[in-house]
Amino acid sequence: MFAWLSGLFEKEQLQASVWVRDIVASNPKGSYANYKNYYDRHINRILNSYHKDFLRFEKFAVRNYKHSDQSVFMAIKVASYAYQLGQLKVAACITAALISTCNRAKRGDAQVHPKLYRATIVLHKKILETGKTTKKQKAQNQLDRSQVGGFLCI
Repeated sequence: MFAWLSGLFEKEQLQASVWVRDIVASNPKGSYANYKNYYDRHINRILNSYHKDFLRFEKFAVRNYKHSDQSVFMAIKVASYAYQLGQLKVAACITAALISTCNRAKRGDAQVHPKLYRATIVLHKKILETGKTTKKQKAQNQLDRSQVGGFLCI
């Protein structure tokens, strides 16, 4: 009698989770092979936490991009969410795999949309710059602590 209610509470399955995992796994030189569980756990958490957003992005991708570019678009969105959440390793792994995929597509007959390729490059550079600045800040903080260590400031 209330079977229709169960449909209200079940989340619609996202195609993006399969697309993103396939793209990340396709990078032979990436760290995904060694840390598959780590990356899968974080990708799933991002997709589940922002489920409604990714449903909207998926519909947008289906409307505006050809089938091969839809997976690239969704992977860029997952990487940007990972970057915004501070998960730089996950975002860097996804964008590196995307760049590798785009470069392989250039060598073959397939082609990735130029806007998506540019977005991937810009996001990857931003992730790398953020990683460099955080490492510098951590090193500077440790240096400051070691210099001040034994002195009492009055």
